[in-house]
Amino acid sequence: MNKVKQVLKNFHEIIKKNYSLIFIAIMFFACIIKTVYSVGMFDNPYHFEFSFSYGLSVMGPRIIILIMTYIVLFSFGFVFKNIFRYIYLIVIYVATTIFCYMDLKYARFFQGPPSIFWTIMPHNSNNDVSMSYFVHYAVTDFLYYSDMVLVVFMFFFGIFKKRFTYSNTRFKLRLSTCMGSFVLLTIVSLAIPNETYLAQNTTKKVSSYGNFMYHMIDILQLHDYDKNIKMTSSDKKLYYDYEELLKEDENNSDDPYASDVSGSLKDSNLIVLQLEAVESFVLGNSINGQEITPFLNSLLNTSVQMNVYEQVRTGNSSDCDLMFMGNQYPVSKVISFNQFPDSEYLSIADVLKKNGYKTMYFNSSYGSTWNYEGVMETTMGFDEMHYGDEIPESSVDRYSLHKFNGYISDEVSLDYVYDLIKGTSPYKKGGEYTTSDKFYVHSVLCSSHLPYVVPKVLDENFLNDSSVKKDIGSEMYKYLTLVHYIDESIKLFVEKLKADGLMDNTTLLIMGDHGGIHKYMSQHTSKKTECKDKYQWMTKASNYTVLNVIYNKNLDHHYVIGDNCNTYNFNNIEYRPDLKYHVDKKCAQIDVTPTLAYMYGINDQFKVDGVSTFMGRNMFKTSLSYAIMANESVKGTIPSKFKKLNKAQYLSNVIIKSEYFNNFDYVK
Repeated sequence: MNKVKQVLKNFHEIIKKNYSLIFIAIMFFACIIKTVYSVGMFDNPYHFEFSFSYGLSVMGPRIIILIMTYIVLFSFGFVFKNIFRYIYLIVIYVATTIFCYMDLKYARFFQGPPSIFWTIMPHNSNNDVSMSYFVHYAVTDFLYYSDMVLVVFMFFFGIFKKRFTYSNTRFKLRLSTCMGSFVLLTIVSLAIPNETYLAQNTTKKVSSYGNFMYHMIDILQLHDYDKNIKMTSSDKKLYYDYEELLKEDENNSDDPYASDVSGSLKDSNLIVLQLEAVESFVLGNSINGQEITPFLNSLLNTSVQMNVYEQVRTGNSSDCDLMFMGNQYPVSKVISFNQFPDSEYLSIADVLKKNGYKTMYFNSSYGSTWNYEGVMETTMGFDEMHYGDEIPESSVDRYSLHKFNGYISDEVSLDYVYDLIKGTSPYKKGGEYTTSDKFYVHSVLCSSHLPYVVPKVLDENFLNDSSVKKDIGSEMYKYLTLVHYIDESIKLFVEKLKADGLMDNTTLLIMGDHGGIHKYMSQHTSKKTECKDKYQWMTKASNYTVLNVIYNKNLDHHYVIGDNCNTYNFNNIEYRPDLKYHVDKKCAQIDVTPTLAYMYGINDQFKVDGVSTFMGRNMFKTSLSYAIMANESVKGTIPSKFKKLNKAQYLSNVIIKSEYFNNFDYVK
């Protein structure tokens, strides 16, 4: 017993004697470990996997740079005297903790880290991200903060018990130590080649340098982010080469069905229903004999179904608008509509207007959200715009709901869009759209927005089965209930248009704006094993695709383009569509408009100075199978001959930031 007491006494003396060193070491290694964990989760597409070893493998030899970075940061603490030295170190420690967790939470929304540009950009948006912020958690998230209890305790204990020691080393010597550490960091950084510093890919920067250094580099690069950049001659050549490669790809294609759909939708009205976070896996699938989207399934017989990979960036839903309407990739780091509201596009509204169409935009959110009201009339060229705040609160759907999930319900929104089309809304400009008019109406709907709050009346209307909820998980259960509600709302809307004869010559494009349950809630889906045999299509989170269905009753068959074609259980529903065209070519959001324009016979009208403005491909005329993701990775393969196609995001950045299309009268 005495020996044990002596060991404990010696241990206590060691801690007492080296208290300051132990305190600093705990914070130092905590910063390193948190950063590595954060990199491991950050590099994972779903940002929920917690693996220290994976973080180490991602960083590779750059872990040395991370360690040297914190040696430099901590060494500067010795410039300060007395307790201020430890306060400085705690600030570094707390800042690292906040950066790591803030970046991770942000990435779960926007698939990338936040930027300083968020704080300096013009803000006139009303983005309601906060209401759904707390749904993006993982059980392991608490580990980011758990050690803070120990650090805070040790700090105050050290003050009250006077355990901290203070060096009397001269200031010049302490400063020389700091500068020496900085020089060593510079040498190590140069010795480990890395091209990430100047890259647009912010995710790679986090993986390369860690969260703290990413934000420091982000601040240093403020001067590089010039709104008024010029498109250089080399950029213009790259742009021309890019479009020539797209043309060559078209010429190489030998699609036997391309001629069947070319111009097949010419002069038909276009109604676009842009759905919040709806993925393609919901089509054709059932739970306990109940179809999730029975009405959408009924449209598939005469439709083109594209299972597209999402490519939205910081602008999230607004990036979908940008890619569909302007067919440019969104700008990195910032919200394109906010930061570059004056950059013009040869939009689909512009081209359809030149073909005699009336154009209208509706969004069930507010006009200030993502700066929609600042761009839809000016740069996107719509004749008129309408927003959810026009709809009186007395307007309710068949469940007596006006709003849920923070937004106007989709049924109420579509009722209002119908009133706008019929000219019965007091806000409608130019009266009724008749069967003799050609019109393009773009409607953005939000009922399936996070945090997936399902009113009780909806829950009772769809599955209402506790055993199913246990099988598939509560979040998936709520998500599918909301999607089913959207399907019902679209059905009611279309039936009213049919009764007025307005669907006889109308194309309906139903598209998700970005990923949903697999993007935001993969921690609730990827680990679900008990339902794999029963609902295999639900657990496929690694390659989720976004819904896109182009319907027109005059199309002759069901065409399916894209990945995940094998996840649709068409044999399990009574009306098996005739799959005339079924190919696993990878496609993405940027490819929707070129494909639609081809079907409308107007694809050659999207040209400026004789050069196509499309960044995407016509999926009926392509020999390639690839999708460039928001983080600049590529799904599929781009052959070396076409390697310049990988410059698409860079080109769009230059085009938008230089306001290149503003120089041509034809654009507007």
